[in-house]
Amino acid sequence: TPVYRKGTFLYGYSRAQKQAREQNRVILVEGYFDHARLLSLGFEETVAASGTAFTENQARNLMGMADRVLVCYDGDPPGRKASVKVARIIMAQGGFPEIVKIPGGMDPDDFAGENGTSGFEALLENAMDPVTFCISLLDHQPGSGYRRVLVAQKLLEVASSASNPLVEEELLAKVEGFTGFSRTALLRSSEDRETETVKRKVPEAEKWISSGDKTLLRAATAGNLLQRDFI
Repeated sequence: TPVYRKGTFLYGYSRAQKQAREQNRVILVEGYFDHARLLSLGFEETVAASGTAFTENQARNLMGMADRVLVCYDGDPPGRKASVKVARIIMAQGGFPEIVKIPGGMDPDDFAGENGTSGFEALLENAMDPVTFCISLLDHQPGSGYRRVLVAQKLLEVASSASNPLVEEELLAKVEGFTGFSRTALLRSSEDRETETVKRKVPEAEKWISSGDKTLLRAATAGNLLQRDFI
């Protein structure tokens, strides 16, 4: 509705603001039961994604609450995949989130219920950056040949989600250290992927460019005008 849109708000946002400022951290969970459990244990800096797909608006609201953002989704494969997706959305908005790895495929509600406040606090303190989290999910070293290339490409996708160049640099260093590929090779691979993405979008863009605009673009190209003159 115009009054309440799930993709904009974070469940528990108002209540969490004060504690998030004092602790300088905010905990993001996926479900309402997870949120209720953590609140009952004193983690009042917890918010939930309102039971919907995480959005850019929610990412910006989350980043505005505290410097340290902890993504704490379920510990099963779907939950871990969702954690990485959420982290990439936050990084695209300029943030540097950490991901909490819950063992045994448990969800935050169950883990907190079994281990209490101190056990859950210890889990939070061991949160990882998105690339380190992804590496921790691998059951083997990168190896060689196509396996090594594949692992590097997947990790590079995560690192390249960062819009903040300092965050990207930090994550690229971890990809480099784990895979053994040089920074130069990683950057070239990232640039090639971006170029390919742009190429795929060009035919789609041609559908809405008018004939007059095309003429102007051809004239600009023929005249060797700088692209910045049209921005």
